Amino acid sequence: MFRFVHAPVLLLTVVFMSCPSPAFAQDATAAWPGLDVSGLQTIYARDRAGVETEGKLLRLNVDSLVLLDHGVERRLAIDDVVRIQKRDGLKNGTIIGAAVGVVMGLLAAGISDCPDDAGGSCGAARVATVGVSIGIYTGIGAGLDALVRGRSTIYLRPDPRLGRTAASALGGVAFSRAVRW
Repeated sequence: MFRFVHAPVLLLTVVFMSCPSPAFAQDATAAWPGLDVSGLQTIYARDRAGVETEGKLLRLNVDSLVLLDHGVERRLAIDDVVRIQKRDGLKNGTIIGAAVGVVMGLLAAGISDCPDDAGGSCGAARVATVGVSIGIYTGIGAGLDALVRGRSTIYLRPDPRLGRTAASALGGVAFSRAVRW
């Protein structure tokens, strides 16, 4: 039973569904999470054959990434790329060093004697001890991080059997297995 009350709703539905809407292209950064194209970031891309390509990231496309490898542009298809890594910055070593400095500074300030007053609290000396400790251990952490050039994996090809990357499925640990009869 069609009523005339439903006619305006039906008419508006047909009008709105027949209006064209703009279609937006897929964002290239969604296909390559963790990559920054604003600067020439050095990355390491490993393909299916196990060959690693080091280069500066020039641009991202939906189906590929373009690297500057020794002055030559190289295009790597998304289907060929297995893993992308980038160098670690000094940030994590600096943060770890500062955290160790806080702990060691508090420990040193807690067990140290006051330099001038045998019975006083000597708060300024204890605060200075913590501050110096933080500074020293922050420098050590940043220095060690600069000497040891680590890498962070920013893209790992999804495993079609699991529907996601093997590393994310296992909490960051990737492995392979085979069963033969």
